Amino acid sequence: PLPPLAEQKVIADKLDSLLAQVETTKARLDRIPDILKRFRQSVLAAAVSGRLTEDWRREYSPEKIDPQVVANEMFGHGLTHGNFGKKLDRAQEITPDELPLVVEHVEKWPLIRIGALCSCVVPNRDKPKKFSGGYHWLLTPNFQEQSIWIDYSSIEKGLSEDEVYEYKAKVIKHGNVIMTCIGRVGLSAVLEEDAVINQQLHAFLVNKFIKPEYLAYCIRANIRFFEDKSTSTTVNYLNKTACNSLPIPLPPLEEQTEIVRRVEQLFTYADKIEQQVTTATERVNTLTQSILAKAFRGELTQDWRAANPELISGDNSAAVLLEKIKAERAAQAPKKRTRKKKS
Repeated sequence: PLPPLAEQKVIADKLDSLLAQVETTKARLDRIPDILKRFRQSVLAAAVSGRLTEDWRREYSPEKIDPQVVANEMFGHGLTHGNFGKKLDRAQEITPDELPLVVEHVEKWPLIRIGALCSCVVPNRDKPKKFSGGYHWLLTPNFQEQSIWIDYSSIEKGLSEDEVYEYKAKVIKHGNVIMTCIGRVGLSAVLEEDAVINQQLHAFLVNKFIKPEYLAYCIRANIRFFEDKSTSTTVNYLNKTACNSLPIPLPPLEEQTEIVRRVEQLFTYADKIEQQVTTATERVNTLTQSILAKAFRGELTQDWRAANPELISGDNSAAVLLEKIKAERAAQAPKKRTRKKKS
C-alpha cells in the first residue's frame, strides 16, 4: 500500500517514537535479572549476618549455641564421617585474615568452620561405566543458580544398588547438603532424595546443631570465600580442606528456622517477578512486528486521516502520488533505439 506523502511522514514519526519506546522497555527488562541476582545475594548476606531477623530476636530470646558443646559433641566422642568410618580431623583456628572474606555477622553468634560442625563426604574418583537407574547420579549442571533445591528433571543417569557396591560409590542420604567444588564453586543444594555424587561435588552430613537449608544458604552467601580458596589451572577447584574451611555463624535452631522461612519468602517474591519479566519480555519481542504490521495496514494513522482529510484527498491523494511516480519513471526511462532500414 502507498499512503499519501503527508501520511507517510506521520507513519515514519510514529514508528520512530513507538520503536524507541520498545527498545527502552527491552533495555529496562534486560537489567532486571541482574537486579534480582543482587537482591538475592543481599538477602543471603542479611540472613547469615543476623540483620534479617533483628526484629525476631527482640521478641524472642532463644538460648545461644555454645561452641564448646559443639566441639565436645563432634570431636570428644570420636564422631566419624557418616557411615564411611573416617574420623573427623580437628578444624584449624579461624585466622583474622580470613574474616574479610566471610559475610560479617552482627549478633556475635559463634563462628564455626563447616568441617568442625558437619561430617563430610568426599566422593570416589572412579566414574561408573554403567548406569541402570536407582540412585540419582548428581552433577554440577543439576544445581539451580537461584535455588538450593536440585532440578531432578535434569538428571539423566542413576546407579543401582549393585552398581553402587561395584564402583564403591557413596550414597548421600536425603536431608544432607551438597556443594560444587569444581568449576562453578560454592553452589549448594539440599537433597530431597538419596543420591550419588561425583568428584565435582562435596557433601556435608548435617546434625542436630544445624538445619540443612540454613547451611546451604550460608554456603551460597559466601561464594566469594570459596572462590578465593580455590586453586585454578584451567578451572577452579576446591580440595577437601578448602571445602570444609568456611567459618559460618551458628544461631540458635529456632532462629535458623526463622531465617530459612524469611529467605524463602523473599526468594519466592523474586521468582514471581522473574516470571513476570520473562512473560513481559516475550510480549515485547513480538511488539516490533506487530507495530510494523499496524503501520502497513494504516491502523497507526486512522485517527490522523479522520482529522486531516484535506491532506489525503485531491492533489494530495495516494492515487495522484502514484500517477506522478509513474510519470517520473516514464520520463527517466531510456528511449528505445530504432534501427534504420537498409536501402
